[in-house]
Amino acid sequence: MLKTPASSMLEILAKSIEKSDQLPLSFVRLTYQQADYQTKSCRGVGSPCSFAPRQRINLSGENLPALLSWKAAQSKLSALLSLEEFFIMSQRTTPGNNKNGTVGRSLLPAVFLGIALILALTQFSIAQSSKAKERYEQLQLLSVEMQKRAQPALMAMQSGDREQAERAAREFQDAQRKVIDTATSYAREFSGEKLSKAKGDDLFFIGHIHFVAQQMSDAALVLNRYVAENPQGQFAQAARQTLFVTFINSGQPEEAEKFLDSLPPMVNGPALLVDAFSDRGNYEKVIQYGTLALEQAQKQIESLSSQSQNRAGANPAAEQMARQFILSSQAEMMGTLAEAYARLGRRAEAEAVISKAREQFKSQPELIRRLELKMRSGALIGSAAPEIEADDWVGSGPVSLASLRGKVVMLDFFAWWCRPCIAAFSHVRGLKEKYGPGGLEIIGLTTYQGAYETEPDLKPEQELARMRDQFRVNHQITWPFGIAREKRNERAYNVTAIPHVVLVDKKGVIRYINVGAGSYQALEEQIKQLLAER
Repeated sequence: MLKTPASSMLEILAKSIEKSDQLPLSFVRLTYQQADYQTKSCRGVGSPCSFAPRQRINLSGENLPALLSWKAAQSKLSALLSLEEFFIMSQRTTPGNNKNGTVGRSLLPAVFLGIALILALTQFSIAQSSKAKERYEQLQLLSVEMQKRAQPALMAMQSGDREQAERAAREFQDAQRKVIDTATSYAREFSGEKLSKAKGDDLFFIGHIHFVAQQMSDAALVLNRYVAENPQGQFAQAARQTLFVTFINSGQPEEAEKFLDSLPPMVNGPALLVDAFSDRGNYEKVIQYGTLALEQAQKQIESLSSQSQNRAGANPAAEQMARQFILSSQAEMMGTLAEAYARLGRRAEAEAVISKAREQFKSQPELIRRLELKMRSGALIGSAAPEIEADDWVGSGPVSLASLRGKVVMLDFFAWWCRPCIAAFSHVRGLKEKYGPGGLEIIGLTTYQGAYETEPDLKPEQELARMRDQFRVNHQITWPFGIAREKRNERAYNVTAIPHVVLVDKKGVIRYINVGAGSYQALEEQIKQLLAER
């Protein structure tokens, strides 16, 4: 198996599981979530793949504070490198839609958070006997069984046994689907009139059932009722924490803000708000919470050092792993802050953030390079869109931005090997159908790879034929795309990861940039706004 800094840390965690009482966050357990990943060029140490979208790991355990703290760090793992061998086995996706119309990023983080919340509540003494309580406890038992499936997958991945790892991953996903399906079934028992008549602790149990079933609007409704009617109730604080996560995962960060103070100090709630507000294009809020997230991450590092000094039998390797996760989170947050400042035209403040990163991470020049690129990408907002170039076109003749002046143009950078790019095509197709008649033009941009699927060493004309006759047809691409022999477009638009989407307004000005899968609601909102402009 490929050995990387990230995989080495996973090994440390795997070995620490049996001695979990020695972990700084002793309740942490590793489960995995399907990641946005790619299948080639994932080998460079210290940086993500050349065009790798954000890669995600989900750390789940018996305690909400630990989970949220690690959830804040999990999307920052790109700074530590690819975990391709692990992620590749978990690519089997179960699509799902939330209330905002955003297809879930595979196995929704909300599901894992909900399951962990259930596990966290084993410490409570529940005296009341009710149908809701019984269903809650049954779901809890299934969740524990699902948790047990995670370790074999991790250990098989560690040993490099691909076949065993895939088998263990399938078993884990089967157990996970059982939890979700069961929660969905139970949720139906507490809908309509029964939902409106529920009271007391039943509101809390029912809210969590709906939460794990991914029914966020019902979960929020019921848990809000519980908190309002039982502000000092046994589960009130846990309900507030769950509401924070519910609103984060349903794309309502303004509502989540109301419950930020309910989170314990070890939880980096601001980091979660940064991601949510970034998806909505609210960069003032990104700066506000990004600054807080950096401060809180520093406190977490200091807390780790203090725990290490004051606790006998500490596990230095595990603590170093935890420190690395938090440092990785800090680095990525600095990039996000610099980008937000740049998008708002606050260049000096963006440069100040990067300068601080250079000092803090001076031994990692590749990381600094990526942060600088992120800042430059943000600085493109509000500037004239560079003209696009391609050697060959599929689905149309040559296209130029100049010829499309007066229309809103969406540039979609992709590659044939990029699974998240392909997964996004259904969204792109939907946008074309919905907004094409109103003036939206979509253009795909990619480069020749010298290969296609299992065919190596292809000449450009051969690869062009595959892209035209196979790729376009197989993935139902209904918009034109250009293929270039050089990465001219990628350099012009500071594309460092894909999928990478750029929106150009009717005057030819760059107005929106998004990297990675997801954020489709924010993208659609931007499209509607630009189409309405004159």
